[in-house]
Amino acid sequence: MKTAGVYDRIGFVHKYSGLHEGPGFFTWHREYLKSIGSPAPVHSSSLTRFELVFRRYLPAGSRLGLPYWDSSLESELPDPRESVFFSSLFVGASNSTGQIVDGPFSDWKTMEGDHRLVRFVPNMENGELLNNARIDIVLEQRKIENVLSAPVQLE
Repeated sequence: MKTAGVYDRIGFVHKYSGLHEGPGFFTWHREYLKSIGSPAPVHSSSLTRFELVFRRYLPAGSRLGLPYWDSSLESELPDPRESVFFSSLFVGASNSTGQIVDGPFSDWKTMEGDHRLVRFVPNMENGELLNNARIDIVLEQRKIENVLSAPVQLE
């Protein structure tokens, strides 16, 4: 999937959609995992349902489901980087600059050709997980203009 460029096309849609700064953040990401574009062959520029595309690269009979990750659990830890989720067992640990150094994604290159993926987690500059305080702020809003811009960092 990575070698064929499919993952990078999916990543491009995610990175450049602008949805991280608007009211559709929650719902868009859930739908994004299920549906990207309209039904089309995997080699097409239009991708369908991330889970289904991913399954095309698994051996016959394999079963896959993308798990739900509740980042508010890690956000409550004194140092979220210490969570088992950010270990070689799951999405990989990162070094002090955010580069993924182990786990299944440690050898992946970025869309820009960098030799390591980068993840910013809490306790790192530019890092923040979606936490209960952030979710509550969004859910408390009653005017659309209050959620149409980039979020401010919580104090």
